Amino acid sequence: MGAAGPEVGAPELAAYLERLGSHAVGGPVDRAGAEQRLLDLGRCHEPPRSALDLRAVDGGWEGWLIISARDRRLRIDAATGRMTPISPQPSRKRRARRSGETVDES
Repeated sequence: MGAAGPEVGAPELAAYLERLGSHAVGGPVDRAGAEQRLLDLGRCHEPPRSALDLRAVDGGWEGWLIISARDRRLRIDAATGRMTPISPQPSRKRRARRSGETVDES
């Protein structure tokens, strides 16, 4: 982004935009980096870290922003920083038996 943000008196916005741009660059991501990615996805008003649900998984991090309008989990790869949405677990469907009873179906 360069120095345009700080030059117009918006250093916080400049830092935010720099971070957003850095998310497109592959590279290792530690827990603090994964937290920051989730916080940055909270739009221009960064929520508190207490609004994160983040846990370590094989090869990276899974998390979501608790107060997000979209109830979507993300996986953040520790080696590349790539963020990919995780599909929610499919709900179990119920099907009718011939006698009118229902049974869970996976």
